Amino acid sequence: MRGLTLAAVAGLMLWAGCYGSTLPATDVAGTSATLHARGTANSGPATSWFEYRPVRTGFSRSTSQRDWPAGASGSFSERVEGLLPATEYQFRLCGRDSAPSSEVCAQYERFSTPRPPGDGIEAFVYADPPPPRAVLLRISARSDAAGGHPGGYVEITGTFKGYVTCLKVAGGRAAVVSVGQDDRQGDPGAEYIWYTLDPTKGIIDSAEGDGPGPDCRTLPLTGDPRLPTPGPYEIAIWDSP
Repeated sequence: MRGLTLAAVAGLMLWAGCYGSTLPATDVAGTSATLHARGTANSGPATSWFEYRPVRTGFSRSTSQRDWPAGASGSFSERVEGLLPATEYQFRLCGRDSAPSSEVCAQYERFSTPRPPGDGIEAFVYADPPPPRAVLLRISARSDAAGGHPGGYVEITGTFKGYVTCLKVAGGRAAVVSVGQDDRQGDPGAEYIWYTLDPTKGIIDSAEGDGPGPDCRTLPLTGDPRLPTPGPYEIAIWDSP
């Protein structure tokens, strides 16, 4: 940590002999951003890291821990990847001195990743903790603002992968239909699967079967989840004006 001269900073975190503050993010792209902070380890060694998460969905992640010698002081940053597009994130600096029980965190800062053109959804459903969390379901779908020219894929790890044939986005929710092969079926014919999703409630509804599946324009986007989403999830949905 180099060059820090202000000890009294709004949102300061304090632990034995050390202090720090979260600073605004920069270089925010569709799926990445640079997180910033500053701090001082003025009377002993310290360890720091960033915690970050989507505001409306998902769970917290942490960057790798960085160790600082006594007397280190200044600003530092970490580049994080694999973010959701069109999503507001919050992050904060966390740290501790030589005692593990001394862990504390500074104030949150926020940033939003840009929204891609057209309509779209990026969704991940993960296996339950502990980390590393394995992806159980991945949905990546795009269309133009009117729902035309759909593309993308739906993949259930180890069982199904298909291409997106239909996408409907309205009111912060989305319905997506995918046609492909379900390895559980054991036949050469096409199978479909469809989902309706909400960033704050997870999977609202779904169904699967043989053939091309329904027109997603007929799928409802209202109501509460029919069953619990099987694991932690992160969902980004955007609707072009």
